[in-house]
Amino acid sequence: MTEIAYDAWEIGTASASVRTEMHSCMFRLGRITSGKHKVQQGFFIALTLPNGDIVRGEDRRSLRKALFRAAEILSERGMILCAAGLSNRFSENEESRNTGMGFVPASDRAVHMLSFR
Repeated sequence: MTEIAYDAWEIGTASASVRTEMHSCMFRLGRITSGKHKVQQGFFIALTLPNGDIVRGEDRRSLRKALFRAAEILSERGMILCAAGLSNRFSENEESRNTGMGFVPASDRAVHMLSFR
């Protein structure tokens, strides 16, 4: 059986809301690998909720799609993930793709996809 590993390259705090209350959630993001040679299988974003549950979004090709999957799972639980990367105005370029960073028109510099400002 091939071992799957979740190799996080970044850990931080994200914001989610339940009704009108904001909550902080720890996040980890990185790549999914398999086997002893660590062959890349995709990307993930894992959110640790205030109650200790872990929600993980995954996608084979896109960290941003993993973000959308995590937001979808939170939505099914009645929570809204507050993240710049979920905006249709957030964009990535060749250098920022799958790094967690991107651009929004209101900022003159790169922003993190899980930032909420």
